[in-house]
Amino acid sequence: MIAGSRGMVDAMGITSSDVDPIAFPISHIGGAAMLAAALMTGMRLVLFDAFDPAATPLAIAAHRPTFLGTATPFFVAFLDCPTGPW
Repeated sequence: MIAGSRGMVDAMGITSSDVDPIAFPISHIGGAAMLAAALMTGMRLVLFDAFDPAATPLAIAAHRPTFLGTATPFFVAFLDCPTGPW
C-alpha cells in the first residue's frame, strides 16, 4: 500500500500543506492509499463518519480541502452544493 501510494504522492504533488477529506470508509482502498500518503507527507486528513449529499459538501468546504473525492456521488453532491471551494 505504501509503495503504491508513493506514485500517487509524486504524481499529485502532495505536500504537508494539503488537506484531504475522506467521507468514505478508511478501510476502502482509497482511504488506505490516502492514509499512507498522509503518513509519507504529513498532509492533513479530515475524516467523516458518513456521507450525506446535502450536508457533507458544506462540512468538507469548512476544512478548505485541496483534494476532493473522485467518485460520481461526490461530484454530483459538490456540483449541487451552493457554496464551496470548487
